[in-house]
Amino acid sequence: MTKQERLTSNPDVNRFLENTRWSMKGNFLDVPTDCPTRERLGWTGDAQVFFDTAAYLMGVASFFRKWLRDVQDAQANSGKVAAVVPYNGIAMMYDATGGSVGWGDALVLVQYRFWKRYGDTDLIREFYPMMRAYATFMLARSGHKDKQAAAANPYNRYVYEKGFHLGEWLEPEEFRDKVSGRAAPPRTEEPTAYLHYTLAHLAETRGGITPRCTSRAGTERGSRLASPNQL
Repeated sequence: MTKQERLTSNPDVNRFLENTRWSMKGNFLDVPTDCPTRERLGWTGDAQVFFDTAAYLMGVASFFRKWLRDVQDAQANSGKVAAVVPYNGIAMMYDATGGSVGWGDALVLVQYRFWKRYGDTDLIREFYPMMRAYATFMLARSGHKDKQAAAANPYNRYVYEKGFHLGEWLEPEEFRDKVSGRAAPPRTEEPTAYLHYTLAHLAETRGGITPRCTSRAGTERGSRLASPNQL
C-alpha cells in the first residue's frame, strides 16, 4: 500500500483495507465469487452486499455489466434466478434458494447501486425488464403462508414469507433461528423488510429513466407495494 492509499493513521485499519482489496482480486475473476479457496461460486447475495465496497476499491463497471448479463440469462420465466450465477449444478440447493431475499434481490439492488455509483441510465434501460420480473415474482408471493394468519392480519398484503429464505447471516448466533434439513423458520421479518426495501429502490430506479415519475413519487409508490402493472 502506497502512502497515498493510507487512508487512516491506524495501521490495523489500513491492513484491513489492503486485505479486503486482495480478497477482492482473488474473487473477481470473470464472476464475483464468495471465496477463492472453497466453493468459488457466484453467489448473488455476496455480489449484492459487496458491490459498493468493490466500486470504491476498483473500477468494476464493465465487470458487473457482464455479470448482470449472466444473471439475465439465468433468470427463469417466473422472475426468480438461481442463488448462484453462472449456474453450477446442484439444482436442489441453488435453485431452491434463488428466491431468498438478500440473494434474489441482487437483480434489483446491484443495478440500483451501479446507477448511483456511475450514473449509467443505459444499464437500467437494458436490465429493467429483469428487475420488473423479479418484483412481480415477489409481489405474487406476498402474504402469510398460513391462511389463518393471513385472514387475521389486516396488513397481510404487506407481509412476505412464502418460499425459502436464508435469513440474516450476520446476526449473532445466540439470536439466530436454527435451520436444519427438516425445519426452516419462516423468517418473516427479513423477507418483509427486503420486499419493501427492494421495491422502493426499484421504484426510484424507474424514476431515473421515466421523466414523469420522480424519484420521490416512485419511492412512495414502492413503499405502498405497487401492483405489477404499476412497476
